[in-house]
Amino acid sequence: GAGAVGLKILAGRIEVAVVQTVEVTEIARRRAAGDNSFVLLDVREAEELQVAQVAGALHIPMGEVPQRAKELDPDK
Repeated sequence: GAGAVGLKILAGRIEVAVVQTVEVTEIARRRAAGDNSFVLLDVREAEELQVAQVAGALHIPMGEVPQRAKELDPDK
């Protein structure tokens, strides 16, 4: 399965709120059902994206997440 980390953004700080495993089939099912309650965040490096990309995912390399946290919707 795919690892997922839920992030909580408070006053510019990022805190880990939820850690869970989400199967690829579950993500596909939720997307097909029109579920927009989550953001699929791809934290791989640019070189890794050349191998495969995840359609609809927001790409922010892991090392850039703290600086780019404002791009994430705190309600998702």
